[in-house]
Amino acid sequence: FPKGAMITHGNFDSNVKGIIEALNLDEGMVRVSVTPLFHAMGLTVSVLAVVMLGATAVIQAKLDFEEFLKGNEKYGATMVSGAPALHYMLVNDPRTAKYRLSTWKVAMSGSAPLPVEVLRKFEEKFKIPMVEAYGLTEVTTAATSNPVFGVRKPGSVGLPLPGLEVKIFDDQDREVPTGEVGEVVIRGPAVMKGYYNNPEATAETLKEGWLHTGDLGKKDEDGYVCILDRKKDMIICSGYNVYPREIEEVLHTHPAVMEAAVIGIPDPKRGESPMAFIIPRPGEKVTEGELIQFCKENLANYKVIKAVRFLEEFPRNPNRKVLKRELREMLKKA
Repeated sequence: FPKGAMITHGNFDSNVKGIIEALNLDEGMVRVSVTPLFHAMGLTVSVLAVVMLGATAVIQAKLDFEEFLKGNEKYGATMVSGAPALHYMLVNDPRTAKYRLSTWKVAMSGSAPLPVEVLRKFEEKFKIPMVEAYGLTEVTTAATSNPVFGVRKPGSVGLPLPGLEVKIFDDQDREVPTGEVGEVVIRGPAVMKGYYNNPEATAETLKEGWLHTGDLGKKDEDGYVCILDRKKDMIICSGYNVYPREIEEVLHTHPAVMEAAVIGIPDPKRGESPMAFIIPRPGEKVTEGELIQFCKENLANYKVIKAVRFLEEFPRNPNRKVLKRELREMLKKA
């Protein structure tokens, strides 16, 4: 439900320059883009960075996978980027073998968490680095990124972009020690001016110069940020905090699972329990019982899913991010 983040020209200038520096982009970049231009990532990377650099972007109206592959071959794309849904397809769809994609030099994933297993398979298949980044509209686009050259840590979203500070706060807005979980907060010239005609939401989100993202995360000893989940998506089982992403990471390692999304469902004994929505790999079969057993073998007992629902496709926004609120609505209507 959009609140209307007010992004200034100064925000755009700062963030686009930060993205260019962090991703080592130059005028030789060629990118086929299927990200909608009304989306922050589409506007900043597909338009503003390209104009600022004098680089090349080929804009496709929507994700037609065959046309996307044709465009990358035809124009000799040097970079491929998008939400994890695109990378799932690139890893799993056999049509990629029909096209010459050897001009790709780097891949970037954003908009939603990229499972480590998908990142590993992508790099194995295409022999290029996959850089996971993190951002939100309130910080114009990107806040952190793994470096293209240097240490990339799978499962992390990397280091703050130039000019930005990223910290982890507790509920009293105090910075937590390294490795502890808290809310990700951001400060710097890319942070929005506020929400349009919504002073209450602005005051709740912007506190003493820090943007409170609503995302739970932690930092390691090298300053790399790991995003665990949205605060509102965290599941509390018998008093324990359960992060859906951890369960999704495990489910993505199952050979029959193409995509997984986990939400919390009411449980009369435990308060909440995890439930998984699964898109199986084409031609593969797996049962609810098999996936529950797989979780039992790979997770602590209180994190084990209690139910599974199989879908052919997830509800998504225009940038292909999974809409978990619609998955919850789906259960209410069942």
